[in-house]
Amino acid sequence: METEKDYNSRLVWANSFHVSLSFFLVGYSLSSFNSSYANIASTLGWEENSIYIPIANSLFCIGSLLGSAIGPKLSHIYGYRKIIIFTCFLMFISSTLSIIPFTLSFCLGRLLVGHYVGIILPIIPIYLNDITPDEMFGKVGPLLQISFDFGMVMTCSLSLFLPSENLETSIFNYFWMFIFALPILFASYQLWYFFIFCKYDSPNWYLRKGKKPEAIKALMVIYSEKGYKKGLKRFEKSDENKDIKSELLINQQNPTYVDVLCKKKYRKMIRMAILMSIIQQFSGICAIILYSTSLYRQVGGSLMVSKVLTLLTFIVNMASGILVIPLLDRYGRKTLLLSGQTGILIDFLILSVVSGFFDTGVVVPAICIFIFFILFTISLGTTYWAFLGEAVNDISLGIGTMCGTVSMVFLSFNFPFAVRYFGISGSFLGFTAILAVAIVYQYFELFETKGKTKQEIQKIVFKDN
Repeated sequence: METEKDYNSRLVWANSFHVSLSFFLVGYSLSSFNSSYANIASTLGWEENSIYIPIANSLFCIGSLLGSAIGPKLSHIYGYRKIIIFTCFLMFISSTLSIIPFTLSFCLGRLLVGHYVGIILPIIPIYLNDITPDEMFGKVGPLLQISFDFGMVMTCSLSLFLPSENLETSIFNYFWMFIFALPILFASYQLWYFFIFCKYDSPNWYLRKGKKPEAIKALMVIYSEKGYKKGLKRFEKSDENKDIKSELLINQQNPTYVDVLCKKKYRKMIRMAILMSIIQQFSGICAIILYSTSLYRQVGGSLMVSKVLTLLTFIVNMASGILVIPLLDRYGRKTLLLSGQTGILIDFLILSVVSGFFDTGVVVPAICIFIFFILFTISLGTTYWAFLGEAVNDISLGIGTMCGTVSMVFLSFNFPFAVRYFGISGSFLGFTAILAVAIVYQYFELFETKGKTKQEIQKIVFKDN
């Protein structure tokens, strides 16, 4: 086990922060349309309940699906650092297209920014885990969720400057273009940092390519001359794991998609990656993030009130990400996953009953959604990324993200129609039933990774097959 004398913790935090900027842009891009759809619709000449709204959301999800299909393989070939640099340029293009006031260019921009999200989601948790000493990952891991949440908070904060009345005549209605252009600034900063300061890729990637000297140079960026050997040992097979046929650790292997899908030793890994990704989406997170403003309007809130409540929702979400840091250090990943989802199930039951049988206005549903985000962040947010970053490889996570994205496409297009025909009560009862089944599955499938080395986790994953 490494100690702080073996590595520079400040550099670990600095590198982790700049890697997590990608998740900030994911959260920002995911919520930007939800916060300003009425203003965009006015500029582009869409009707209030235009079919273009679910189409734009679906194109974002389709782009994410395509990105998640190629992201892990590209990272195996070119490395994580080069992929992050590539996605910065992809963000430049997608943001530029999105602010051109034509429906076709806007939709193409949403497709490409979704592509950005799909590439980023499966590789960043693995990359962060690779460059972070084991004892610091519990502290650094929540940066992903916090960055994601902060991106959503910033989008919703900026959307408050958008007018909610007289959209056709107000010059401030075009402020949404600034919101959609702002990611160019953050992507430029991240690009600058990776060109100037982050000159090496993951040590694990170098080892996969047989470049041990480069791996040592990458480790020496944060480790001392004596400590780098301990960092290198994280990726080596321990004596107690000699019975495992694979010579390399989970994230050091270079399997193909066929290997992961067909070989017996990967069954538990791919099963967890796929089902956990689907569970995350069917917890209701996709529907609430994409349509929170619309949901608040349907339970009685005005457009401005709904925007404020959406902002408060994401602030609660971000605050929860900060509060979960000590929980990850104290409690196990499996404990947090199961307890958080059990709380969501109870919360959705209350929301379904209240919205279906009582006229409480917007306050009680808003409180239920706030509670949902707190519990989601504890379980299927921060802990979810920490667990999968430790327990699966990037190919498995990429396939899981693809399956999760298919679920997102389905939900993003169909959730408005479900609310229209079944109401908010019936729609959230459906999420409740799915969560009940998911909790039972996770109780028997998942295992505890907290406090375990990469070698110990590998032993559990492979031996369970």
